[in-house]
Amino acid sequence: MAAMNSIEDGKKYMKQGNKLAKGGIFSKANPDDAEKEYEKARKKFRFIKPMSAESVKLHLESLEALSTVRETMNLNNSAASAMEEAARTCQNAADKKIDQFLNKIPQYLERGAYFYRLNNQFDLASRLMVKAANHTQDINAAIKILDQACDIQEEENRYKTCHEFYDASVKFLLTNKRYKDADSFLDRQNKMYGKEPELYSKRLWRNICSKMVIQFHLKDVKMAQQMYLQGVEEYGNVSKNDEHQLCEQLLDVFANADSEGLAHL
Repeated sequence: MAAMNSIEDGKKYMKQGNKLAKGGIFSKANPDDAEKEYEKARKKFRFIKPMSAESVKLHLESLEALSTVRETMNLNNSAASAMEEAARTCQNAADKKIDQFLNKIPQYLERGAYFYRLNNQFDLASRLMVKAANHTQDINAAIKILDQACDIQEEENRYKTCHEFYDASVKFLLTNKRYKDADSFLDRQNKMYGKEPELYSKRLWRNICSKMVIQFHLKDVKMAQQMYLQGVEEYGNVSKNDEHQLCEQLLDVFANADSEGLAHL
């Protein structure tokens, strides 16, 4: 009975919010008051117990409405927060065997990222994009999302923080055995770091080492050697670091099939 009352009350708030958001023949849109009504609806739907498919659907609709009206009010952080809550709601519902909303998680996270980027919170935007990719079933679609997450870092010259998102992307790709794509993302990161090689020499050589390890995993020592030599050609002037030394050591043990030497690295 209490759940039904909350649903009916929430629907009334949603209806009133919609009227205020759109305005009418004799009244202007009033996003401020509409936002308040949607927030009342959200609270009603959010705390309904036990959770049901209907309550989840209504909760998500209230959050979508909140994000839309908050965008018109330039409340981008609050709009993003609503989308993050929507994603969490879908996951919480799935944990309770209500899984028909799972496929909505990526779109909510991507929408949240959009709002964070509008607010110049670039790392938060990239972080939500990575989360969206990890909730995307289609691997090719997920790679496009990861591509966008790294685009943000590149376009905003986020040298100090970009490694979080490249590393997460490479991890995802390796987990899904997309080795060529992983190599491409490592090259892409090095292109960015290559603009300031003295500052990021350790990262440059760490990535070259990672590229080589992928090839060792694929049993292609010759390709790993080529990657090392290319690295020397491009970044040999900033190679005085442990990461470069590890590249040489790995190449030596794999070229000589030295399993004992590998164990001691």
